[in-house]
Amino acid sequence: MSLDFFDNGSVEIEKFISQGNIYGEDSLRAFFEKYEKQKAAERQSDEYSENTSEHHTQKALNQYQHGHVSLARAAEIAEVDQETFKRLLKDAGIERHIESAGNAFEREVEQLMRLRNSSAS
Repeated sequence: MSLDFFDNGSVEIEKFISQGNIYGEDSLRAFFEKYEKQKAAERQSDEYSENTSEHHTQKALNQYQHGHVSLARAAEIAEVDQETFKRLLKDAGIERHIESAGNAFEREVEQLMRLRNSSAS
């Protein structure tokens, strides 16, 4: 059955009745094979996206937990906004690192100095 609604408020209803005969069976089989291949490719793509997203999230959580990245950077790695990342931290049972702006600045300067010294060697 098919329903079509039009802007003027009218409705068109079509009902299809079949005697059970299928004509053009080869075309129909080819259509379904193409449809199945397309659906399989979509499922594979969805699984890849889900696995990639999960990988990014786990990497971000791990790096944040060990103090290697800030909350903002971890959210970028996980490809989510900061509020969502805060929820991910809570769900994973990971405590947030909250430090004053001055301490964070000092820590980042120290990290940059270590990087500069190690690249000069």
